Amino acid sequence: MALYGKRKFKHVNELDGLMPQATRSYVPIAFSELTETVKRSCDEFFNSEVRSFDFTTDKTGNKQFGVFTYPDINNPQMDYMVGYRSSYDKSISAQFCGGGSVIVCDNMMFIGDVFTARKHTTNMMEDLEFKIDGMLDTIEISYGNLEKDIDRMKEIELNNTQVSKILGDLAFNKRLIGSSTANSSMRAWHKSIYDGSGYYDDKNMWRLYNAITENTRHANPLNSFKIKEVHKHLMENYAS
Repeated sequence: MALYGKRKFKHVNELDGLMPQATRSYVPIAFSELTETVKRSCDEFFNSEVRSFDFTTDKTGNKQFGVFTYPDINNPQMDYMVGYRSSYDKSISAQFCGGGSVIVCDNMMFIGDVFTARKHTTNMMEDLEFKIDGMLDTIEISYGNLEKDIDRMKEIELNNTQVSKILGDLAFNKRLIGSSTANSSMRAWHKSIYDGSGYYDDKNMWRLYNAITENTRHANPLNSFKIKEVHKHLMENYAS
């Protein structure tokens, strides 16, 4: 999960008291109700129990963000992730994103492989589940493409010299990662310490990709938004 922000509330129900009254043109939805709607659709779509859930808000609680993670029963190295956000101050419509990686920050940044939104207007609830279901259908396609990329990365063996060249390209030519991230990624490449599963023991591009993504997030959460660009650059220039 990639959700960055200090939680001000312990449970989504605590936010219900902040919800404003509806008007003729604006119909808010309680964050607890939105959370249950997202979870219900995801439970049915993925046909499994949620692996984890987390949420955060801005300082006032008027902007809310959440992420659900569901296991991929066919691939223990990957999870499905669904993020969503909304607001009580009309600053954000009900928005949803999903994919193999979802990032939700309390500074309004929001990213995933698939995105959809719905304004807080009359008949919102009638349309909300349709929007979520449509996004989930698209996630399946995007996720399938990601799995193909991973399989391709696992086929490409790399040595230390090649890894050093790729990291230099990402850091100094494309500027997609910082020099400190490149150095820490190189150290991680040598150690191959991620989760102890042994999935990344082979010296291939998949191992390097995980070294880069983990150290990019650790360096600065906001750098996580460059991970998709790193992925694209690796696939187009080193995995074609």
